[in-house]
Amino acid sequence: MKKGPAKAGPFLFLGMHETFLEEVLSDLTAQGYDITKCRYVLPSKRSAFFLKRHVQARVSQTIFAPDILAIEDFIGEITSLTLAPSIELLMELFHVYQNRLGKALQEDFHSFSKWGQTLLQDFNEIDRYLIPADDILNYLKAIKEIDHWSLQERKTEMVENYLALWSQLYPIYQDFNTQLKSKQKGYQGLIYRDAVDHMDAYLELQDKASPIIFIGFNALNNAESTIIQKILEHGPSEIYWDIDERFLSETYHDAGLFIRQYLKHWPYYTTRSPKGVRSHISPDQQIQITGVPKDIVQIKKLSQQLGELQSAALDHTAVVLAHEVLLSPLLSSLPGTLPDVNITMGLPLQNSQLALFFNLLLEVKGTQNVKGWPKTLLQRLFSNPYCHSLISKNNAVTLAAYLSFLNISDAPLVSTKMLLSLGKCPVLFDLVLNESQQTALVLADLLEIIEMLRTTSSLKDQALELEQLFRFYTIFNQIRSYQEAYPFLSSINTLKTLFDQLCQSETLDILGDPVDGLQIMGMLESRVLDYETVFMTSVNEGVLPAGKSNNSFLPFDVKRAYGLPTYKEKDAIYVYHFYRLLQRAKNVHLFYNIQSPIP
Repeated sequence: MKKGPAKAGPFLFLGMHETFLEEVLSDLTAQGYDITKCRYVLPSKRSAFFLKRHVQARVSQTIFAPDILAIEDFIGEITSLTLAPSIELLMELFHVYQNRLGKALQEDFHSFSKWGQTLLQDFNEIDRYLIPADDILNYLKAIKEIDHWSLQERKTEMVENYLALWSQLYPIYQDFNTQLKSKQKGYQGLIYRDAVDHMDAYLELQDKASPIIFIGFNALNNAESTIIQKILEHGPSEIYWDIDERFLSETYHDAGLFIRQYLKHWPYYTTRSPKGVRSHISPDQQIQITGVPKDIVQIKKLSQQLGELQSAALDHTAVVLAHEVLLSPLLSSLPGTLPDVNITMGLPLQNSQLALFFNLLLEVKGTQNVKGWPKTLLQRLFSNPYCHSLISKNNAVTLAAYLSFLNISDAPLVSTKMLLSLGKCPVLFDLVLNESQQTALVLADLLEIIEMLRTTSSLKDQALELEQLFRFYTIFNQIRSYQEAYPFLSSINTLKTLFDQLCQSETLDILGDPVDGLQIMGMLESRVLDYETVFMTSVNEGVLPAGKSNNSFLPFDVKRAYGLPTYKEKDAIYVYHFYRLLQRAKNVHLFYNIQSPIP
């Protein structure tokens, strides 16, 4: 239940025009819609939260809150498939790959994961854009056949093996989707394609007393575009774009690239005008651009300017980090005078010092042989502060002796005998430098190390690090459950691959008030939201936008021919987000690195 009226929050600008979400609600009310009976679909859950606050501020009695959904949740209502974790998808794909290709052509999971993720992304794009999979995958097979590097009439065994995978791409795709559907699971593209297939059944059940309102979208894939158009044609429903009319009318401006296409090609707009297109940019807008050497100086300058803001102004202020690696330095540099801070983007686990420590542990266990370990690897491990946290005071002298020996030794490999001649450090030899190579035993050692770190005096009062330890405890237990389900996960290299994959997708969320105080977020988290003052870092070519990249097996010309997004479309997405965030802001502070951009 929601009670009203309520405080609208920092997204109401003092002395400024309505925000985009307020404009939408005002327009709906003017058209005679009951805004408490509509169903709203937005690009993200964060924007859904703010819209709920706006609706709450406009009602004067107790009501049931209207349905306000992120687009992924809305599409989830149309299909029975649920989104599977990315690492589970990769293992299912490897299982299908094993079954399709003979043993002589198979790689282990560690090798497969290096290119399997790219194949999974291509499958996802093909389905999200509703491309006939047999057509494009068989086309790719023909390209690889033409491009194979053997000029001999008779193909060598190596060339035959190379081409074998490409000849099986479409059968692998079919088997993979069949396997996922049997478990009522899918990747995003498969879920979207399945939703399109079930649209007619969904529309028959749609309650016309609850109009569906789409708000703030920009770059729609073909599946989303098809779903939204069908709902608009079925009615009652509306769609509101969030763009300044200047960006839409100037055909060279990529901020309006996608919306111009929808207005031109959607049959819906043959008899209707677009909604949400207005002139927002104020002639009084202040934009300050600051170039500094090195990324860390951006953070120092930003923190200094934040410290100069009044507390009331912070409630209308957003810090947008174009590159996530700057989040940790920013948190360390924030002025102590800030009353409230909310972080939307989360701390990526893969960038944490603990992730580096566990990676070192796995690397040490994976490189062990009868001759010992690489000297440089042991140096990095023994120098790590978490390694020192594990060692009791009685053994600290022994660890120091190990490091001293490694620093002066010319031997590329260090054996157990060499280290034991300096003394025995029980924790290291029992849990790290032992001879266990079975993954189950290695996981048990890692979990015991986590327990030891949790209870160590140097960490027991560090809430953030304790939360990270709990996440890694969860990750290693998750890997253990995967090993029980997938027998091919049997080597330490595979274990490390799983660990890296899981760390890439995990973030440590920091609790805060999404309404009051300074808001720190990534570019995508800013969608649909408006702020009076905006600070943005890393406004560099190669970061914003990221520039050309081809993490795909599909060549550029094939993508263009089939209507799949290329780097041009991906750049245009960030052009839109950049200008949309600035169009209603009163004060804008942009920081960039005058040296080389972040790679």
